[in-house]
Amino acid sequence: MLAALLPVMVWGQTEQLIDGIKYELNSSTKKASVVQGSTKVSGDLIIPETFNYGGTTYTVNLIDFMAFYNCTGITSISLPNTVYLISRGAFQGCTGLTSINLPSSLMYLYDAFEGCTGLTSIHIPANVFMIENECFSGCTGLTVMTVDNENEDYESPAGSNCIIKKETKELVAGCKTTVIPDGVTSIGDYAFRYMTDIVSVDIPSSVTSIGDFAFGNIDNLTSVVIPNSVETIGYAAFVWAKNLTEVTIGSGVKSIQLDAFGDCSQLKTVKMFTTTPPEITFPYDYDEEMDAFSSYGKPSLRSNITLYVPSTAVATYQADPYWGQFKEVLPLPNKCATPSITLVDGKVSCTCDTEDVTFKTTISRELTGNDVLVNGTYTIRVVASREGYEDSDPVDYTVDMTEETVTMEGDVNGDGVVNAADAVRVANIIMNNDGQVE
Repeated sequence: MLAALLPVMVWGQTEQLIDGIKYELNSSTKKASVVQGSTKVSGDLIIPETFNYGGTTYTVNLIDFMAFYNCTGITSISLPNTVYLISRGAFQGCTGLTSINLPSSLMYLYDAFEGCTGLTSIHIPANVFMIENECFSGCTGLTVMTVDNENEDYESPAGSNCIIKKETKELVAGCKTTVIPDGVTSIGDYAFRYMTDIVSVDIPSSVTSIGDFAFGNIDNLTSVVIPNSVETIGYAAFVWAKNLTEVTIGSGVKSIQLDAFGDCSQLKTVKMFTTTPPEITFPYDYDEEMDAFSSYGKPSLRSNITLYVPSTAVATYQADPYWGQFKEVLPLPNKCATPSITLVDGKVSCTCDTEDVTFKTTISRELTGNDVLVNGTYTIRVVASREGYEDSDPVDYTVDMTEETVTMEGDVNGDGVVNAADAVRVANIIMNNDGQVE
């Protein structure tokens, strides 16, 4: 008898089925956790704030692990303002669920709604400070995602329909209507996984990394452009995007992890803009070949893909043990035209026959000695650049900064000393920036 009573005596916990829902009751704290709901639960699910059992009033404070897993008949959920945590799998696979009102008391939101395909909108309350990345994975019906303006940890800029962690600027969850805001620095793990209705994605140039499975299992995605700002592409980032045919990878990518484009069986073209072949990596022990273009159980997809790289790097890629295994390694078909530079009325003007380019400009001068006047000969080097194009060949222009061209010398900025700041001022005069660039 003592052994039988021990769990209750030590922990003060017991499980009870009340109105078709199983609760774990803690008689010491008078708290109740929802631990299991019958799969027969359907319609509008209302979890009470409190209930009485055995003469004790219990307060419901959390929805436990897989409590309503695959309860497909539930159409809406109302949770009390006493619930502070929703655990993993709590409502996973509730495909009939169309709406849920998350309580203002909620603080922890784990991977709770994966595969809730009928859910159309979600609003994150102000007190939530932890959202697990895979929380809304596969919620294909989602079109509206918002965060309370008072939330200190997460945000959702107007019209973005995504959830962003403020401190890190990581996009932790998105949907088929998401517009990734400029300023986001990373696409988090699982952020868009199973969002099958996405046909294209615009990744802004503020993004530097793409997480594991971030765009995995998106059936309708046909092409993607990864901007020059991205340095790492995570494990299985685009895995099983079965209709993906073309990928453009910007010049900043240094690392592509294992299976990043695994089993993308229709992939035929990869345009790579970095002159240095990226490393294929994986953060864990792995005995087989590191392959970002793997085909599970079959030879690598590389044998069916044409790889385009900068014209100056073709030989480098062909000689690389990994990148040389593509079907073909060819020079990129698009390259910006070489720009022209003119100096008229003291202003430098750059033009290019390729439309919509930006000009990367460097200004240099060889300095000798410690006391150097800012007058002298400066070289302006300009390269035309455009997303999806190889950079142009550079073009140089020499400007002789004599007293005839600029009537200032030495202490150009008037601070009483001649130093690098004066050279910066002259460089800005050359480029017609009025001294705004530092």
